[in-house]
Amino acid sequence: MKHEFALFRRQLQRGSVAVEAALCITFILLPLVFSVFILGKFFWYYTTSQKAIHDATFYMARAPLADVQGQGAGVLAMDIIKQETADFMPDTLTEPAIACGYTTGNSVRFRPCLTAGNPPVAVSASINLIVSNPLYAAMGHSATMREINVFIGLEMPYVGR
Repeated sequence: MKHEFALFRRQLQRGSVAVEAALCITFILLPLVFSVFILGKFFWYYTTSQKAIHDATFYMARAPLADVQGQGAGVLAMDIIKQETADFMPDTLTEPAIACGYTTGNSVRFRPCLTAGNPPVAVSASINLIVSNPLYAAMGHSATMREINVFIGLEMPYVGR
């Protein structure tokens, strides 16, 4: 009788390891994989935005003075940023800011590029990157936790012709 009960008990436990593994995979690995996708999206947005800002600033730093003062270079620099970040979801980026640095005393102040006067000594481009975090939104966190907000900016000396 004992022998039959032991066989019956083994048959009841058959497959229990598979059920435990399925539960562990679901509750431990699934959130881990989900967070990897969220971080991957964030880093993709960040590196693409950083490259766009670099390209726009690089163009502005080498643009002819007439284009910089005539606002043509600023418009083209904004178009560079918008073209390179066109694949992003809507409302991910704020409007890019392009500025020129002018010497005032011993410091350099950034403001919109002037149409006349001294040439700028530096140029800068910046943007604010806002990446939504659906994991925190689903868990009911506050609005500040639902978004990752990063400021990306770059300054370069003006060496235009």
